[in-house]
Amino acid sequence: FTFEGTITDAGGSTKANFEKIGTCMMTVKGAWNNSGSVKISDGTIKITGASVSLGTGALSVAEVATLTGSSTSALKNSSVVINGVLRPILTESTALGKITFNNQNVNISSTGTLRLNISKASTSASTTSGDCIRNINALTINGTISLQFVDYTPNVGDEIRLWTGVKSFTGKPTVVCDDSNIILDASRLSEGVLVVKSTDASGIDTILTDDNDASKIYTVDGKYVGKNLKALPKGIYVRNNKKITK
Repeated sequence: FTFEGTITDAGGSTKANFEKIGTCMMTVKGAWNNSGSVKISDGTIKITGASVSLGTGALSVAEVATLTGSSTSALKNSSVVINGVLRPILTESTALGKITFNNQNVNISSTGTLRLNISKASTSASTTSGDCIRNINALTINGTISLQFVDYTPNVGDEIRLWTGVKSFTGKPTVVCDDSNIILDASRLSEGVLVVKSTDASGIDTILTDDNDASKIYTVDGKYVGKNLKALPKGIYVRNNKKITK
């Protein structure tokens, strides 16, 4: 469903808090000006429109929830914690989504995922464009960065831009992509850049990670699913920088 209205404080010292529950998608088009917390506890909130905002209080996304969409206006929340999925996206078939922050801190935890569509930039043979996050003071990612290539075949040396306007970066994320032949170099991740190291991987060493916990298991699209392979259904997973099949 779509909500085009606003949420505002009741006045005085009373802050309006908001919690999204239920598995449905809620599309937000209005400019909220509440100073209370905004919690996405389940399902999805999609932001869209030139002036959309989610208030000025703390914003959090639970493990089973998603914040998605695209907007040119900045989210003005005092802090942002992503335990689920952060997915800037305009449409499924394009790589034009932008989620803009207001120079606050953004923390993508060990269970969180930054999911991006990536395509070829029209201005350079070796640079990509795509979905991105931007204008962040301190960005921390200890979860997963998951890439999907849209109408783009990576070449060795290509630079994949993940974010812009980030003053500092810390963390040890796992990086995965939807092409099992691609090996990515994360040595410039502090700049928001991944470099295509190889497009002809042999064996199953196709997932690069900076995470020191070799026991963590992820789905191929980057979602953390625990450490016990026996408890998972049959499928393909990522552990210790390698794809594994159960």
